[in-house]
Amino acid sequence: MLFQTANEQQTERLAAALARCLHPCDVVFLYGRPGAGKTAFVRGVAQALGIKGHISSPTFALVHEHPLAKGMLVHMDLYRLEGQGLEELGLEEYLEAPDTICLVEWPQGLEDWVQAPICVELTPQQADEQARTIRIDGVKDERRLQEELGCEF
Repeated sequence: MLFQTANEQQTERLAAALARCLHPCDVVFLYGRPGAGKTAFVRGVAQALGIKGHISSPTFALVHEHPLAKGMLVHMDLYRLEGQGLEELGLEEYLEAPDTICLVEWPQGLEDWVQAPICVELTPQQADEQARTIRIDGVKDERRLQEELGCEF
């Protein structure tokens, strides 16, 4: 599914609609160059799931855990690892946890570990620095996502 957003707020609203379609054990891979809006997308998901407070990229921590009413939202940023040494970090514990939703920025290196992730690719538009083209693949219930979005996108 392909969407166009005009600004960061619309990107967050699109992410919030996706959040309402996520289930425990879902893994979302986020692709895009630096500054493409991956963390803004995570912020939209987190806010829709009821997480309060500042959402930032865990570039140096690698993982941020956010408790949910039932389970946890895990935000990973694997940019600095470039696929090396992932086996030693214990990330599979997050990826296989029964009540956890994982959002992974820079997932290269994990792609062989996860069966059927949801993939989100964010591409900034050259003509407008705020606008994004966002491709979402692998959503189990695309019809529900369309309903959540209404006719906004």
